Amino acid sequence: MLVALQPAIAKGHPHSIEVAPCVLDQEANLNGLHAATKRELTGKDGGPLTMDIARQIIDAIDDEEEK
Repeated sequence: MLVALQPAIAKGHPHSIEVAPCVLDQEANLNGLHAATKRELTGKDGGPLTMDIARQIIDAIDDEEEK
């Protein structure tokens, strides 16, 4: 996609220049070049996650996937 934008960028078209960083960002995302994001579930007040709460979360995810 960036290759297709290069002639317009070289001519100085503002929209093409504006879109190019977005295209690069999407390509990096698709190629897995962004740093991983750490996600962590905790229980009440940042404490450990209880099995009851974990089961509720898993059930809710399962219900969403069935829809």
